[in-house]
Amino acid sequence: MNFRRNTSNFFAQVSYTLSMVISLAVGSFFVVNGQILVGGLISLFLASDRLTSPIISIVNITNQLNSVSPLLKNKALQKPISKQFNNLSFVNLPDQQRIVFDNCTLGYENLAILKNINFKIFEGDKILITGKSGIGKSTLFKSLLNELPLIKGKILVDNQLNKSNFLSNFGIVGQDTYIFAESLRFNLTLGKNIPSSQLIKVLKKVKLEYLANKKHLDTPIGEKGLSLSGGEKRKVEIARALLNKKEFLLVDEGLSGLDDDSRKQVFSLLQSLPQTIIEIEHTMSIEDKQKFNQVVNLVAK
Repeated sequence: MNFRRNTSNFFAQVSYTLSMVISLAVGSFFVVNGQILVGGLISLFLASDRLTSPIISIVNITNQLNSVSPLLKNKALQKPISKQFNNLSFVNLPDQQRIVFDNCTLGYENLAILKNINFKIFEGDKILITGKSGIGKSTLFKSLLNELPLIKGKILVDNQLNKSNFLSNFGIVGQDTYIFAESLRFNLTLGKNIPSSQLIKVLKKVKLEYLANKKHLDTPIGEKGLSLSGGEKRKVEIARALLNKKEFLLVDEGLSGLDDDSRKQVFSLLQSLPQTIIEIEHTMSIEDKQKFNQVVNLVAK
């Protein structure tokens, strides 16, 4: 896509430059031969500009539409289709409880992977889900989001989360952050109309202070030198969730693939947020585990 955009921009600019040069050369020839005055030369030059400027505009608009097309095709970013939440029972939970896994058996097509899953999630909790690779950590997320049916048990959800679109309560932070070859503003808002002051505020909150200004907000990330590290991309993803006022962040190996410094920064940021964080990590130091309100170690049964 970037190749097509760069190619179309190149030919548009070449066409524009050639038309300017040709009109100036032809006009100068007529002036030298006394066929037109300098005013006529200026008129010829402006007429050529009016002819070619719309071509540049059309190319720019086409490129913008093409750049947004992945947003329309990406299922993770589309508006979720309303589902029947057969995994969830909405009830009035006490003591700031928000979600309760009650004797749940999780798996695929009635093949149990995890049995007797029992734990409570309170508002603002930082919960770590651990277990060996393939044990079913992501299966737990999918069951909560109703992507997989429960085999047994039930997930109790507080009525405060019973919105028309239950999934709107959740933001996702994963290993692969989708970054568009557009401005930082677009990557934060995904096309929504959000004031610059709010974007700057959230950039500071996720520790991207050097980007927290209007100049960087309107700088294309993929083409103008504003390259982001893995840690910075994760912070942009967290900022998206904060801008959309997500109450829960589901972090699926969100620290994976980061260098030590970026890992520490992202981990510290997640721990500092008021949102309820449910984090899946394959490995975690004993010191970091102690910072969570609850550690759920999944074991096959």
